[in-house]
Order: sequence, then C-alpha cells, then structure tokens
Amino acid sequence: MIIEFTVGNYRSFKEKQTLSLIASDESRYPENVAEVAGMRLLKSAAIFGPNAGGKSNLIRAMGEMRTMVLQSSKYNIQDKLPVEPFLFASETKAEPSYFEMILSAGADIIRYGFQVTKSEVVSEWLHVTRAEDDVEVELFDRKRQVFRIDHDHFPEGNGLEVRTKMNSLFLTTVQQFGGTLATKMVYLISVNLFVHGMFIEHGQFPTVNYMGIGKNIKERVVNILQVFDASIVDIELENYGQNVASNPEDIVLDSYLDNVKVYFMHRFTNGNTESYHRLSIDDESDGTQKLFKIIGAILFTIDHGSTLIVDELEASFHPLITLAILGMYNSEDQNRKGAQIIFTTHDDNILDRAQLRKDQIYFVDKGPNNSSLLYSLAEFIIKVEPEGGYAKDYLGGRYGAIPQRLDSLFVTNQSVSAA
Repeated sequence: MIIEFTVGNYRSFKEKQTLSLIASDESRYPENVAEVAGMRLLKSAAIFGPNAGGKSNLIRAMGEMRTMVLQSSKYNIQDKLPVEPFLFASETKAEPSYFEMILSAGADIIRYGFQVTKSEVVSEWLHVTRAEDDVEVELFDRKRQVFRIDHDHFPEGNGLEVRTKMNSLFLTTVQQFGGTLATKMVYLISVNLFVHGMFIEHGQFPTVNYMGIGKNIKERVVNILQVFDASIVDIELENYGQNVASNPEDIVLDSYLDNVKVYFMHRFTNGNTESYHRLSIDDESDGTQKLFKIIGAILFTIDHGSTLIVDELEASFHPLITLAILGMYNSEDQNRKGAQIIFTTHDDNILDRAQLRKDQIYFVDKGPNNSSLLYSLAEFIIKVEPEGGYAKDYLGGRYGAIPQRLDSLFVTNQSVSAA
C-alpha cells in the first residue's frame, strides 16, 4: 500500500506537497482503514479542486514516477526525461523536480525517491525500515554520478554505478542486471502506481490482459458490465493469442494489445423470441468503453492489494457507478488485501453519499504564487458535522478549491445579452 507520495517543482507544484494515506484518529468508518506494517492506512482518497488547480498534475506526477522507474534504463544518453519544472518562478526553471514514494512491502516500509531535470538524475535514494528492528537503513544514495552503496544490504548494486547513465535511475539499472531486491522494488512501484487517467488510459487494455490470468476474471468483468448495461451477457475477443499476458507482472508492465478486437454480446427480446447481437466496443457508449478499460485495473488492484490511481473517475459514469467503485475499495468483504484507490473528481455527490472520513478528502488549489497546494479536509476544525455531508459547505467556499470568478463571468454575459 502507498503510505505517502511527495512531489515538488513539477508543473503546477512549486513547493513539495505530500499526499498522505496515513489515517488520522478519526473513529468514523473504520472499514475504510487497513492495518498494514504496524500502521493504519486509508483505502481511498478523493481529490477535489477547480479546473487548472493542479489535480491532474498530481496524478500525472505519479504516472511520471512510475514511467521513469520502468523505462529510464532504456533511455539513450541524449533522451530527455519526462519532467516539467514549475515555470512561474525564475528560480525553479533550472532546478530539479522531486518525487518520493513511501510504501509498504509486507511488514517492511520502503522509501524511494529521486530528483531529476530533463537531462540528468540529480539525486536518488532508497531506504528500508525492517519490521524486526524498526530502524531505517539507507541502501544507496546517489548525487549525480557519485554513489554511496550499503554493500551489506544492497550488494546487487556493486559495480553497476559505472553502467548507470546520467539520465537513468540506478534502481532501474540494477533491476535490468537482475538485482533481486531492485526487481522486487520496480514491480512493487509499478503495481502500486497502476495509473489509469486522462493522460495515459487511451489505448490501454489491462482488462484484456487480466482476463487471460484467471479462469473467473471474464465472468467477473461481465458481472460488473451488467451493472452498467443489463443486456450484456458475454465478451468475445478476436486475435486473443500468444501476446496476452500470462502472469500478473506482465499486465502492469505492458498492458496494451492493439491487435485484440473486443466485442460485447447483447441479449434482447423480439416479441416472444430471445435473440443476441454482437457489438464492437467502438460502438458502445463512452461510459461502457471506459468501464471496460478500467475494470481490469480495479480487479487487479483488489486482488493484489495494490493501488489504482485515476484522473476524473466519474467522467462518463453515472454517479451511482462511481459510488459503487469507491465502495468496493472501502468494503471489508470485497477488499481484503488492502487495495487502494486515489482519484480526482468534480462529483460533489461523493462528499455527501460516499461515507468518507475527513482524512480521505483532499483538495488542490492555487496559492498566491500560482502554485498548487494540496491539503486535507482533516486540517479544518469542524465542531459540528454538517447535516447530509460536506458538499454544501465545499461549494459555498468554506474549504477553498473552487472557481473564484464565476460571478463576474455571469455578470458579463448578462450585460452582453442586455446590450
């Protein structure tokens, strides 16, 4: 499970901002919390905020971290790293972007991060806290091309400093050369950053891959689709062959299969006759297409206790579908391995009906220097819980993170109409 994610000097984020999944002492909805590595961690976090506030940049930052961990060893020396610093301040344009993830690995706690510019890795670090002694050990620390390695705890990194390019991560390089712990770390980060959002979901079919893993996956996919469209009774796949993943690791490392054609079988009644008709996924509604694409990620993370990160979860969905997905993660019965979902949304219905704790509700808003600030509803002193939920107070501006100039826009429109 993800414990914390921190990003700084990246796109709209100037100062370091941390998304924490550590549960507060709030007593409501205990089923929304999992006990892992001696900690109480949240199973879900909903992130609200205005357009251009920075919500998508937070999701994008997690995706960029995952991409660099998976791909950096493949970069040529002249390739640019996929980062964009905060550009509204002269002092940050040439400074590195900051990424750090703290996550659980069984009973241990892993802290891994790096600072990068477009051309080089400026620093990189990997620390582990073992459950048996509760002491954080530095496995390696890197300052540009100068490496400090704990040869007792990370012997697989010995001698690979010279094989690590200035624009490649040391962790990924060690993994490429078969390092056992590094390979585990790369996989752990990849499954704990199973990002499915506006920027990278197009063309990905993790559902198609996951249907090749287990015998009952297809049945579960169909059951979920029927919540959206009761007439769907089956899924048919063409060109579904050797390229399909055969183990869970493959579906998170390479989830796109453009040669597989997906069809939904619909049942309908014509008078007293029951008939069936096959539709390509391209002919289905946007909501059905999105639901199919995301089902594989939902089932995978639920089954493996990893984290799904989604930008604008509610897009193309009925509000009850969004609530149902969130309910799967917060359920004690359906989510028994501590899976998490982190998502951005504009759906204020969630604030009233999702039964979320205050520490599960985050906001992203622009500060005075035009940089994004991330904060939790748990930081507000709320002496009396609002009747019905938090949506009314949120839309009324009590917590910030809403558009600020809508009134002037409406006045301008009325003036133009009157003229």
